[in-house]
Amino acid sequence: NTYLGNAVAIDSTGNYGIAGAYNYGSPSGSAGKVTFLKRSGNNWTNLGEAQSSDVALGDQFGYSVAIDGDLAVVGAWADDAGSNTNNGSVYIFKRTNDVYSQVAKIDGPASNNAFFGKSVAIIGNVVFAGASGFNGNTGKAFTYITADGGTTWTAGLDYTGSTSGELFGESISASTKAGGGSTLAVGSPGDSLSRGAV
Repeated sequence: NTYLGNAVAIDSTGNYGIAGAYNYGSPSGSAGKVTFLKRSGNNWTNLGEAQSSDVALGDQFGYSVAIDGDLAVVGAWADDAGSNTNNGSVYIFKRTNDVYSQVAKIDGPASNNAFFGKSVAIIGNVVFAGASGFNGNTGKAFTYITADGGTTWTAGLDYTGSTSGELFGESISASTKAGGGSTLAVGSPGDSLSRGAV
């Protein structure tokens, strides 16, 4: 029970894709992995599978995925950071000659149960990541920008939910706008007594 396909994404060209299998159990339960894909005509080829460089039990690497250009983003919301349980992390992979390799890791806020990486998105050189467990499940959405092709990331604007239990950042999506700029949508399923909001 790897749950392959729990998260999927295709780039803007329609030629490259990524699929997450967050429950993949090697080297231990729910470590997770992703599969990279390439389209040729009507067929899709497996370009290879990957796990995080620091894969560990229960990380749920691949719970969320996104892809754009030669960069792919993978969320591992249950990754522990030091003494912070379920802090969460986001991993960046770069494609060179149809081979994807990890080039960066973005750590979430130093907080227990932040669930950073529960959702991810990417547009060009900007990565978006949701942390729906941040501050008592209030939730927060983060942005990161790269100027060197994906190796180094700098924190940009962030957005925080308004009430405990809102789960702001549980889902996230971004798109470019005609004429320039981008639009970001953030899901908040616990808002308004769980009626939810975007």
